[in-house]
Formats: sequence, structure tokens, C-alpha cells
Amino acid sequence: VVELLGSRPFGESALSLVDSAPRWAARENKRVSVEVEGRDVPIPPRLARVLSGVLTHLVRNAVAHGVEVIDERERQGKPIPARIRLVAEQEQRAPSARQTGPTIRVIDDGRGLDHAALEQAAKDAQQSPESIEEAAFAPGITTKGNTSDASRGSLHDATDLAGFGMGLSAVRTELRKIGYDARILERRDDGVVSGIEVIVSPTAR
Repeated sequence: VVELLGSRPFGESALSLVDSAPRWAARENKRVSVEVEGRDVPIPPRLARVLSGVLTHLVRNAVAHGVEVIDERERQGKPIPARIRLVAEQEQRAPSARQTGPTIRVIDDGRGLDHAALEQAAKDAQQSPESIEEAAFAPGITTKGNTSDASRGSLHDATDLAGFGMGLSAVRTELRKIGYDARILERRDDGVVSGIEVIVSPTAR
């Protein structure tokens, strides 16, 4: 209950991206729509203070190297515009349980992670992350110059769209300071990659 004092609705951090993301995408020869779900879910102050910046980076990230250019989506028969969903869910807990906070999901229907580029980037940085998903958050790993598709942006590259603001490793670092964490999953439809989901949730206590 104490943590809900001073909380702000999720929509305050998310709704500006409904207008911003399509403008970013247009500069990349892409089209996207952003949907916000759970806009009234209360966000505790410690998360609300950083959530706008976190969401902005994650959506830029999705536009820059998750969503395909228009011609590519047309060739693949994928819908245009691409879809990015910002979802807030309040965990349902027993009355006696301690409230830990909401879970935030950023979901796109793009092409998934660039496995080859991340594997090469980890090798170049002499790192051995546990998984490709973890490599996306690892400090010191950049896919600049390693992308397997020239139309992709590069993770942590300050010259591309996703480079403005925090890198993915910095996103995770900031979240961990306040008791949250971020993880990334590839979504699959009948075994075929159908996009990326980044999940921001409270760490286990």
C-alpha cells in the first residue's frame, strides 16, 4: 500500500510514444503503430521516475532494428504498419502478500534478434553471455559493423536511431538500482520468429 502512494498511471509514461514512434519510423522508411494497454495501471514512484526514458529507448530500439522496412514487410506478407504494444499489468497477489509492482512489456512484430551479429559482437568483446538474449544487454557488446542485414540498426550504436539515450545495458543497470530488471524474449508463431518482447518486472524478493 505504501508503494502506491504517489504512483502515476502508466499512460503518463507511455502515451507520448503513440505519436513519436511513427515519426521516428518514417525517417527509417518504416511504418509503425503503437498501442498502449493498461494505461491506468499505477506505477510506483521509483519506477515512474525512470519509466519514460526506459520506454523511449525500448521503442526506439524496436523501430531501429526490430521492425522491417516497408518493402521487406510487403515481400513477407506482413501487415503494415508494424505493431508495437506497450503493456502494463498489475500482478494479482493475495491480500497478505507484499505488493512488488507492475510488469511492463514492450512487444513488436518485427524480425527478432540478429543472432549472427550478436554472436560476432560477443566474440569481438571476448565475452561469453549465457544466451543471445543476454548478449543484447551485455555491457561492452555492440553490433555496429556486424549487422547481418544493412537495413538493421545496430545495438548500442550512437549513430543510429536506437543510440539516442540509454543503451540496453544502461536500461538494465538503471532498473536494477530500483529493484526491477529487464529481459528479452523472441516471440514465435509456429516455430517462426514473429517479434521481440522486452519484459520489465520487479526482481524476486
